[in-house]
Amino acid sequence: MHAMPGSGGPGDASDASSPARPEPSRPGLSGAAPAHARRGVWWHPDPGSVVALLRGRAMLAAFVLLTLLFSTLTVLVIQADLRPTPWDIYITRELQELPEPVGVVLEWVSLPGFSPWVYLMVAGILAVLLVGRWFTEAVFTALAAAGGFTADIVKNLVDRPRPTPDLVHVVSQLPTYSFPSGHVTEYTALFGFLFYLAYTSMPRTSSLRWAAMALTALLIVLVGPSRVYMGQHWASDALAGYALGFAYLLGVVQLHRLWLRKRVSTTGPP
Repeated sequence: MHAMPGSGGPGDASDASSPARPEPSRPGLSGAAPAHARRGVWWHPDPGSVVALLRGRAMLAAFVLLTLLFSTLTVLVIQADLRPTPWDIYITRELQELPEPVGVVLEWVSLPGFSPWVYLMVAGILAVLLVGRWFTEAVFTALAAAGGFTADIVKNLVDRPRPTPDLVHVVSQLPTYSFPSGHVTEYTALFGFLFYLAYTSMPRTSSLRWAAMALTALLIVLVGPSRVYMGQHWASDALAGYALGFAYLLGVVQLHRLWLRKRVSTTGPP
């Protein structure tokens, strides 16, 4: 923002004659060229201007609630002998009644989450960040992308079978276990972190910022219904994937914020 010229009021003469008082030190403000000028007009990772989506106690409270939700769902699934609940079956059958064009969109939403596409997608995202010399962002994005492995660990501990064709329509049978949804966990952690980066680090007036936020948010919202529509997960699997993915995401965001704070305190603003 450019400074507005003075109005020529009574205080101007005294202000001009007295020595200028130094501005209080504020992170992210310095005489050096701003980060967005060095990296491109559409990206300016400025630690002093980063506004986290959740802060302090609110972030901790959200993490605790998500952990409780995930734990509760896990206990309920185990107590039900890993079988689907009546509302699992009801929600799946209702979603599978959606018009075919909607179903095609939902199936396309899930496609990037399958192997090998998920690895190619993550590699492509990291390549863009590295080419742009956003090395720190690439490291934390890779950490966020690893969130899907947490779902794999829980899957092999719980061993819940996937939906079967005798109960609902199954697009294709998968050999792995069902609880929680790896797609949902991965999308929530990875695209959630990309949403966070776009929200905190790109100029507010940038159309690319809004496009990135809209796309990542849409993928997160739709991946849960997509997995249920395809008959490859129950609704409880998808809900647990959201809980696990968002809890993991909050952890990565907090680590990123701590790193930014440490960088500012040790090296000063960029």
